[in-house]
Amino acid sequence: MLKQEILETFAKRVSLLRKDRRWSQKDLAEKIGGNVTLQIISNWERAYTRPEVEDIFRTAEVLEVSVDFLLGKTDDPAPQHSENPAHNIVDLKKALLDESALHWDGHYIKGPQKDLIQRLVLAVIEKEMNELS
Repeated sequence: MLKQEILETFAKRVSLLRKDRRWSQKDLAEKIGGNVTLQIISNWERAYTRPEVEDIFRTAEVLEVSVDFLLGKTDDPAPQHSENPAHNIVDLKKALLDESALHWDGHYIKGPQKDLIQRLVLAVIEKEMNELS
């Protein structure tokens, strides 16, 4: 689980970024998609509930900021691209959620294999985030 301090930073930053864009909570929920509703956004902004890892990534993408910024690891909102592959998880996430097929060594990865890879990556990220608490 996210530490309360991180949860509160996430809450403040999501609220501020949403208001800067003059979006309602409903607008943001619709842009994030998935299972995110107006009520979920409201709960996030009051630091009542912990967002799912997948929702944190989608929220960062919609708000055009880095996940690190939303979680308070940096005060620089710009998504960063690092030479260290471990720092580019957002790019991997985007590739896995994209409808197009992936390829590895000339072989296409799609359908069930792509779904499995996505679940494995999300599990690793979830484990790392749980270790923050």
